[in-house]
Amino acid sequence: MKPSTRFLLFTFVCAVVLGPASAQETDYDRAIQEAYKLGEDDARSKMADFQKGAKVEAERKKRAGEPAVSPETVKQGHRVSKFLVHNRTAIRAICAATGLKNKRPFSDVEACVAAKSAAMAKYLKLDEYVDNKTRKNCELKARDFDTERRIPPFEFLADGFGPPILDFDIANACMLAGR
Repeated sequence: MKPSTRFLLFTFVCAVVLGPASAQETDYDRAIQEAYKLGEDDARSKMADFQKGAKVEAERKKRAGEPAVSPETVKQGHRVSKFLVHNRTAIRAICAATGLKNKRPFSDVEACVAAKSAAMAKYLKLDEYVDNKTRKNCELKARDFDTERRIPPFEFLADGFGPPILDFDIANACMLAGR
């Protein structure tokens, strides 16, 4: 079983063990927070993968005699890594908590994660085609402040007041509309 599948299964089982969430917001908050916490080891692993990849690329550039990446580019890459890992973990927590709240089967939770992950991947591709102003406006429209309130990033992912959590379907629709 892949680590990501194990995480989803573990999240769903733990959420069931914690008890079913009622329609009350506080129970949903608790469920999403617990589901997010369960993703910490996976998030740490993904951040380590990003850092390892950056180190390998820096060594490759050095061996090839190419100019080193600027400190600003390294900093931006680290910020993007945190954004991706935080949103990936949040997507899993949102889907697990929503599945529990609505008493949905595990297959629905997996489908939710797949759909939201596909939207995030599409966002990353669309980002190449829009100007910075459009991207910023769309990010603001798509920002999920309620989920950010419920699940602040792990300490190792914290980046000022972010990274933000986005509803990637909203961001994608906005970028495709060019607003």
